[in-house]
Amino acid sequence: LFDPLGRRIYPQVRLQPSVVGPDGVDTTFFGFEDTDQTGNPNFFGTSASAPHAAGLAALMLQLNPSLSPAETIAIMEDTALDMDDPGQHGFQRGFDFRSGHGLLQSVGALSAASGQPALSTMSSGNTTDTVGASGMVEGKASDGGDAIVRVSSLST
Repeated sequence: LFDPLGRRIYPQVRLQPSVVGPDGVDTTFFGFEDTDQTGNPNFFGTSASAPHAAGLAALMLQLNPSLSPAETIAIMEDTALDMDDPGQHGFQRGFDFRSGHGLLQSVGALSAASGQPALSTMSSGNTTDTVGASGMVEGKASDGGDAIVRVSSLST
């Protein structure tokens, strides 16, 4: 807030970004470079990641229409996968000004929104890991392949 002379009334630090979404996603719409060699061009930036956050919020509200905007945001923040701030030494836990509370985790957020624990499994190669309501994956794929999220139940 500012006074009539343009001076800041009080300093306000906003904890932004709140969360980060997937970036570099495949698209058939834009004809850019195919950086991941999947046969589809990749789409980068806020315009690529913001629809993931909006879509997740819509799915959360479909599961639980009584969620308030503040509750929806809190769930997204609480279930986000903590990421490191590359501008700092070592790994910092919690919020940072580069990745917010972390990378959106749809399975964890949907679990929390619905009140259902462990809605999904992640599989890659011969490895399958259970994803809990916290949005954290237990274990890693041994073959280094991509993880595929399969939602097994979203009923409330």
